[in-house]
Amino acid sequence: MQITYNLNNIDEAVRGFWLQAKGHRLFTFNGGLGAGKTTFTRALCNYLGVKDVVSSPTFSIINEYVFHDKDGKANTIYHSDWYN
Repeated sequence: MQITYNLNNIDEAVRGFWLQAKGHRLFTFNGGLGAGKTTFTRALCNYLGVKDVVSSPTFSIINEYVFHDKDGKANTIYHSDWYN
């Protein structure tokens, strides 16, 4: 799946992404430095109701964010930054 968005339509892009991808368990976002991967992840976490501050994991090993689905079940998003 390829997603193209800007800050004006990021919420719409996140909703569309989640509708297509929510049955899957692993997502990778590929783009250059400053391409908006963390911005998209932050918008996705906001859409899912994550209460934590979402930040770039560039200087950490992995960030974890929890959200609850419509049935109240807790789910975890693991956000890591892989680079050469």
